Amino acid sequence: MQEKPQTQPLSELEGKSYLRQLWEIAWPGSLSMLLFSLFDLIDLKWIGFLGTDAVASVSLCGNINGVIYGLMNILYIGSLAIFTRYIGAQDEANLRHIFHQSIFLSAILGAGLFILGWMFTPSLIGFFRLSPKVYQLAVVYQRIFFIFFFFLFLGIPLWTAWIAKGKTLLLLAAVSYPHLQAHETSLQIVC
Repeated sequence: MQEKPQTQPLSELEGKSYLRQLWEIAWPGSLSMLLFSLFDLIDLKWIGFLGTDAVASVSLCGNINGVIYGLMNILYIGSLAIFTRYIGAQDEANLRHIFHQSIFLSAILGAGLFILGWMFTPSLIGFFRLSPKVYQLAVVYQRIFFIFFFFLFLGIPLWTAWIAKGKTLLLLAAVSYPHLQAHETSLQIVC
């Protein structure tokens, strides 16, 4: 019978209660997810000054983007599970291999989403039979997000590896800045 190798606890968590360990790992990731949720609300607050057409277009796109975020979680959760297994097994060779595969898959999925999203945004937005002004604003706003989603997909392997290694504070900083930039750019164009 093979004996399992003994693993050492993470030094930064050693001697801390389970609740304290959970809090230190979870709060940055939870805060970053809260920021993702708040961006649409903040956009709506500022867009509200432009009138109901702008609010309608941002509201619609926020719902579409929420579905896309949900689909992105498939790659995120799968990558996290695999990375965590290899980190736990201390298998650096397979971890490196799967990390490179994850980057490649993220690039392919991100590029595919960008291309298909850019091409089909008018049809997708048109499905909702909006007024011409709302339609025009929503197409521009959503296309900006499809550009952003390409780069967001590329970040999935990085932040997933950071989370798997317990570096959630780094995730908060890395994810928040580009997301803020995308929203600022889209607001400038729509406004």
